[in-house]
Amino acid sequence: MKILFKIIILIILTELCVGYLYFQKSWEKGSAVIWAGERVYSKYISVKKDQSLILSRSEYRASLVKLKKTLEDSNIKFAVLYIPVQSSNLNPNKKRFFQRVTEDHQICFIDSSKSLNEYPLHWVYNLPSDSHLSRLGHFLVFDETQNSLERCEFMNLRTKKIGVANIEGPHPKNVDTVDQYNSIAYRLRTNSKGFRMIGEVSENQPTILILGDSFTFGTGVNTVDTFTNLLRLNIKELNILNAGIPGTSIIEQSQYLYSMGNLSAVDGVILQVLDNDIL
Repeated sequence: MKILFKIIILIILTELCVGYLYFQKSWEKGSAVIWAGERVYSKYISVKKDQSLILSRSEYRASLVKLKKTLEDSNIKFAVLYIPVQSSNLNPNKKRFFQRVTEDHQICFIDSSKSLNEYPLHWVYNLPSDSHLSRLGHFLVFDETQNSLERCEFMNLRTKKIGVANIEGPHPKNVDTVDQYNSIAYRLRTNSKGFRMIGEVSENQPTILILGDSFTFGTGVNTVDTFTNLLRLNIKELNILNAGIPGTSIIEQSQYLYSMGNLSAVDGVILQVLDNDIL
């Protein structure tokens, strides 16, 4: 009887501790212990990203080199923006891979992990409901990216290109709706060209196209709060185009870029990468 009583007390204490650690959880959803177990399984055991999108390191390197050559042939500046996933500290060699491959091929590397790691996980990611970046997370990525643009030579762009306003985005045009991912509702807006941004593209301004997945797209946050929109608002002398496509990797993102038709109208490309892009 005493053993049973101790077990019950232990379960209650565990429930309270888990509920406290993940205080955003709605208690109406049931047991915090079961909920935490599901979170651990989904983040560290199951693989959410389509396995066909995850490349070997040699495949990724080849795709990156091909993308760089295409951009160089069109005299387009190139940089890689690394955003860590929530569990990236469990496998830090993936970040080292991106650092090494960009260094080997002389690509400017923007590392947002240090800024994000300065805060608790549930501040910079939409935990516990989702592992995408929170509003604070987007702000920190924006800040790191903005501070790196001069080093990556994006602030020295002097465009004489035309046709920028004719670049087609990857999404349906003129969307203004409320979408939901897991339990998070957010406002989704696109402009008349199908980019997830507020406002239109200006001619006669240098244009930076930001490629990426749902972390660039901004799943879980309003369009105004995405790091790409913060860049656009704070660097008015540049066109910043959000071409993030959820559920994609470098292959699909490059295909979009190659199919644009008027790639020469772009002055710079930033490719956002994520730990689960590679095996």
